[in-house]
Amino acid sequence: MIKNLVSPFRTLTLMAVLVSGGIYGCSKVDMPDEVITAYRKAIQINPGMAVVHYNLGIAYNERTMVDEAIAELKKATEIDPNYKEALLQLGLLCIEKGLWEDAITALESVVRLDPTNELAIGKLADVYKSRKMFREAVHEYERVLEANPKDVVSLY
Repeated sequence: MIKNLVSPFRTLTLMAVLVSGGIYGCSKVDMPDEVITAYRKAIQINPGMAVVHYNLGIAYNERTMVDEAIAELKKATEIDPNYKEALLQLGLLCIEKGLWEDAITALESVVRLDPTNELAIGKLADVYKSRKMFREAVHEYERVLEANPKDVVSLY
């Protein structure tokens, strides 16, 4: 039974996997609709797979559909609150959209899960600075320098 449900989606799923890995060679706006369709169908079959929500979020972002990407990344992190990659991408997209509190929440979660993630720490410091949370920003910049003493950006 499961085999029959999955087989019609085999080609679409393969295309989705190839695009996700950058093998298919699509630019942002050229992401085939079939890829997004494949991820949507996979979610219909099993809505509890965080990785599929993550991949759909990335596909949406590649199509410059940022609001949809954020929604899917949020779903991925609701399913798996320890999904670092989804939390990081969510934080970065929330920064892009100016959703500061969501960005802080996502990036703090990444740093909690991976205390040496320089990108997450640095972006968190940047958000704190932009929100005039200077004490927190300085603390995070110091953490970046601890992880990478040659980080030129944090030195200034």
